Amino acid sequence: MKILLTRPRPAAEETARRLRSLGHEVTLSPLLQIEPVRWTLPAKAVQAAAATSANAFRGGVPAELKRLPLYAVGAATAEAARLAGFRHVDESAGDAASLFARLRAEAPGRLLYLSGETVSRPMPHDILHDRVVTYRAAARRLDRDAEEQLRTGTIDMALCYSARTLAHFAKECARLGIQRESLSLALLGKGDPGDLEGWRALHRPGAPTEDALFAAAHLLCEDDAEAGNG
Repeated sequence: MKILLTRPRPAAEETARRLRSLGHEVTLSPLLQIEPVRWTLPAKAVQAAAATSANAFRGGVPAELKRLPLYAVGAATAEAARLAGFRHVDESAGDAASLFARLRAEAPGRLLYLSGETVSRPMPHDILHDRVVTYRAAARRLDRDAEEQLRTGTIDMALCYSARTLAHFAKECARLGIQRESLSLALLGKGDPGDLEGWRALHRPGAPTEDALFAAAHLLCEDDAEAGNG
């Protein structure tokens, strides 16, 4: 299958490698560019930190914060936290909502939420926390190669990893005159109803993981599906 992968780098590189190992042809055209933002610790002391994206650590983390527990959503965020120098990483399965539910019951005190400039699900006010913006995602146009393949109908399916990416991809298709019914779409996350309509096929996973996305879009071979469920 010929796949258009719109995920931001550097995570897109590993996803593309995996798709190619499954026998798919991949055109990589990230629609969001992750840019670190300079930030400082808030005046109030915090007892732990939390992050829902591996991008939260792209610009570095103050040494004093690395000594605190870090609550992370998913394996990728947890691994990025460890690579950034956090010594005590608590990994949660599921999505941000699952993490927030845990924090209501288990947070050791005031939290520092390391987040992007735009968040699809803000941390609830009933969790004692301060929020700092550590990165932003800047929208960019499709690469020329991706544009040409979409125009000529050689792309079978587009993969989007967030509602914001989908919204931008829908605008890019409109700009290029691409008819949605000519293309299948696989989406990880929620999306605006208007952005979800009209595609030849729409694949959405039951769990917020790449394995679930690949399975929903029928991109996994049998052996890989079994490995992902092990």
